[in-house]
Amino acid sequence: MFAMNVLRKTRLAVALPAAALALAGLAVAGLASAPAASAAPAGSAAPVGSAPARLHVTGTIDLGRLGPSFSYVLTEAPNGDVYYALGKVVYRVKGNHAPVAVLHASAPVLAVAATSADLLVDVGSKVSAYSLCDGRLLRSWNLPGSIAPATSAGLFPVGNTVWADTDWATDESGFEYANVYRFDLSSPAVHVISKNNAYPADLAADSAGLYYEGIAGAGNYIFHVQPARALPGHADTDIDAPLALDGGNVYLLAIHENQGGHSYLDAFRGSTLSPLFSYRVSDSDTDVAGTGLGLLLLGAGKVSLLNPASGHSVATLHVPGAVILVPGPCAAVVTVSHSTTYLLRLALPPLDGGQPGLHGGAGQSGIDLEGVRFDAADGPAVAEGGAQFVLRDPSGAPFARLTVAEAGEVTVAAGPQHRRQAGDVPGPVLVVEDVEHAAVEDRVEGHSELFEF
Repeated sequence: MFAMNVLRKTRLAVALPAAALALAGLAVAGLASAPAASAAPAGSAAPVGSAPARLHVTGTIDLGRLGPSFSYVLTEAPNGDVYYALGKVVYRVKGNHAPVAVLHASAPVLAVAATSADLLVDVGSKVSAYSLCDGRLLRSWNLPGSIAPATSAGLFPVGNTVWADTDWATDESGFEYANVYRFDLSSPAVHVISKNNAYPADLAADSAGLYYEGIAGAGNYIFHVQPARALPGHADTDIDAPLALDGGNVYLLAIHENQGGHSYLDAFRGSTLSPLFSYRVSDSDTDVAGTGLGLLLLGAGKVSLLNPASGHSVATLHVPGAVILVPGPCAAVVTVSHSTTYLLRLALPPLDGGQPGLHGGAGQSGIDLEGVRFDAADGPAVAEGGAQFVLRDPSGAPFARLTVAEAGEVTVAAGPQHRRQAGDVPGPVLVVEDVEHAAVEDRVEGHSELFEF
């Protein structure tokens, strides 16, 4: 169970170095395998190329010895602050400073996210919003429909809309299919989007809506849901895979069982979910994330910046002990060394003359793209960004290829992932919209136990 919590996708169990997992106190035995695929998009079979390393580390923050129960779910706010929870305590990393405890919840925290004004905390069946200004408890929402106590969750705020998911462990896989919800920061109503048919952690959101992987009948699909409606899903056998948003497109780091069980970066147009390309990557690649620097890929102790139009690597940085990427307006990777967890902040050198490059924005560095061609046909500019607090979304000036909604928010919460067990039987619900449940608490006056805001 703890191993599953640490690995954002169960496929990490195969790819992460055993030594890194051992140092983190994780067990990797008994992880389920990927579901068989009957078809896969055509794509290049050539391995990912490697450009001269231009990515670099701008700061290393010691998060301490977090133990085997740490979920490795970190989220980035629009201003670049990173939040994570350990037990009942929520911590914040501002810049390159040491973590500071900012909130003590009433129960173990399963997910945390931040907007430019609010801190959102999920303790399982209840999400609460706190003011980042003074720590006041603003409102709480109860999430209905769990068949058992929630054991993992995700939060994806975009503007005034918050998407959420909850999952529960009932068998050896550590997960069941998840419930997906939507609520508004200014309303007590909770809308049930999907009941017991979404893959946990395979979700991301931007101004165009929520994207998630799930089942419908006997098939697997990528779903796109907007606040006002659910759009047609795209059938895809190669799901239950890390999902990222970048430049208005959707990317899956998927295992193609019908192509030798190899890993591919599958790209889809965000507006229609029509396939763009399928590019063979290394089988050791474990995570993908949309960030202010661009689309990043993690695997075999290195972080690569990808050309979003083809999946080719254009810059590489070797990062020993890397475990997971932190999507967001900035870019960061989490590493484990000698049982200690570190947050490494990443950047790119500016273009000649100091002008920002790809995804360059206020406070962000760009990249020299000389000799690298990005086709405009590869994706409409849809708000995207990356930081979990909606990840994927830059705060301040929008990035070159990102149209940032509200404060530029795009969300992708890192969270546990799994491969579905054959014996698990999901509920019959496909996409359920406008099933409302009123929150029990509305604009509750008072304070939680806050250490520092």
